[in-house]
Amino acid sequence: MNLDFLSINDQQLTTLNTLYDFLIQSQFKCVRSKTKDIIYTFTKASHKKNIIKLTQDKQGNIHLWIRFSSSNNYSSYFNQMLIKTLEEDDYKYVGCYEYCHECDIKKGYTVITPKETYFRCHKELIHIGRIDEVPLLEAIDLIYQQDLYETQSYEENKK
Repeated sequence: MNLDFLSINDQQLTTLNTLYDFLIQSQFKCVRSKTKDIIYTFTKASHKKNIIKLTQDKQGNIHLWIRFSSSNNYSSYFNQMLIKTLEEDDYKYVGCYEYCHECDIKKGYTVITPKETYFRCHKELIHIGRIDEVPLLEAIDLIYQQDLYETQSYEENKK
């Protein structure tokens, strides 16, 4: 599938191609949203979970959203993006979602801010920023770890 983002700069195109090549080699399936906005989600048949989303803003910049709750080891950049997500949502979507019936223990993001420590459900995709500003190798590693975690969880739940 070709990603039909509107005109993008060379740096974003290079980064996008690197990420897209990794996703295709890792057997992710790409689906374009049926909305007028350009949104792509990536999932895998082995676990059926969306782990990555790419969007394009009105200025033509491509933004990366990922789920990386399986890792507790990520840089301050990713922690700052978690804090930014909480701030943009005015700290509304914190805690484990009640009655989701998916986890017996809290799974998700523990976010430490200067004010308080927050928890955000593992189901959330986190806005990581413009694709050309993201530490791409770390993002790819976090995607890989999340994919591995989701695949193992799916296999364990099948038993």
